[in-house]
Amino acid sequence: MLNKQTVLIPFLLLLTAYFAHGQIDQVSVGQQYTKQTFYSLGEGALNSVDNAAWDIAFSSQGVQDAGIFVNESAALTGQEQVEVYIPEAGNYEDVFEVDTESWQRLYNPEVDWQNGAFNSIKNELDVFDYGWGQYNPSTNTVVGKQVYFIKLRDGRWKKLFVENLFFDWNFKYADLNGENEVFVTIPKADHIDNVLAYFSFESGTTVDVEPTNWDLLLTRYNTYTDDGMGNFENYVVTGLLSGLDVQVAEKDDVDPELISHTDVFEDEYEAELDVIGFDWKTVDFNTSLFTVDEDRVYFVKNADNNVCKVQLIDFEGALTGVVTLKKECSIIASTDIIGLYDLKLYPNPTTEYVQMLTDFREETEVNVSLVDMNGKVLMHMPKTFASGFRQSKLPLGNVPDGRYNVVFQTKYGVSSQAIIVIN
Repeated sequence: MLNKQTVLIPFLLLLTAYFAHGQIDQVSVGQQYTKQTFYSLGEGALNSVDNAAWDIAFSSQGVQDAGIFVNESAALTGQEQVEVYIPEAGNYEDVFEVDTESWQRLYNPEVDWQNGAFNSIKNELDVFDYGWGQYNPSTNTVVGKQVYFIKLRDGRWKKLFVENLFFDWNFKYADLNGENEVFVTIPKADHIDNVLAYFSFESGTTVDVEPTNWDLLLTRYNTYTDDGMGNFENYVVTGLLSGLDVQVAEKDDVDPELISHTDVFEDEYEAELDVIGFDWKTVDFNTSLFTVDEDRVYFVKNADNNVCKVQLIDFEGALTGVVTLKKECSIIASTDIIGLYDLKLYPNPTTEYVQMLTDFREETEVNVSLVDMNGKVLMHMPKTFASGFRQSKLPLGNVPDGRYNVVFQTKYGVSSQAIIVIN
């Protein structure tokens, strides 16, 4: 029988993990933007690293992922960017002199974690072209074909050539005249828990930069945009980039308090890294103060299928580098993880009850609860569902109008579906 009795503490704790109250959180890139900070939807800011901790990075996931990135992050003052160029012609063995007037500068495209600045010159019509190298299907190896020039933060120049990729990254670099040559091998397997393997020319080795299981990266990067004076150019901005397998849906001109993940269609989620990006804020160049869009929210879905509604509510700029956000997180779990083949609720919107259409794999004991959008459990009903396709009624009582989640908890886990009550 449906009742409003106190729910067992373990069940309340489990629900709290999935239906949190709106939470205010902060993440920072430091005063004058000196840091890069990795952020988790569940745990908050994980760690910050100095911009100068690394120079270039190599994708470390799938066998054929062959992305190479340049570290575009730099402090507002007193710190140069790492820059990457290619010549109009020439080979690694040649002796070069600096000629940025004729060389082409390359930038990370902020599209995905398989394509960085070093890949940006590839022929999009050639599936075997990775920019820096060409894939050989007979050997399953990407073979290098392009020399690159790296301008380091201290003004030194290096020429670099990626020789090949077959499980291991193999590359070499030297001064532009060929002196001080170094050969490097980076096994992907050593960095499989990270999105990228980060390399520092100062240390000549990979460096520990990235935590595991992060969702967003607050950093500085180049993008083609209006500089505020009507000129479009590659400009250094501060923004949030999505992590591996993270998808984001942007909703504009909405009431952040009323909208929920149920208002977002699946095809609205995008995987590009800069869906959040930098343009949720604007700066007054006379005062250096930032204004944040108050009617924009983002729904961020990570690899674990957790969905958070994220609203950026403040940015303090170079004074502290602090971004303040509000997030409300829930889980949109596959019904199959709790022993369900299918689950449907109707009518929706509804008034006094909803019909539950279930298809459990086996007879299953379920805790069915009605939870409001603040995570409060309003009703709780233990119920045993027979296997196969079944229909049963869930009375709602006299709950007020609003949006709720009907939560199913089994020994396997938790799933939910949203309903709207209109009396």
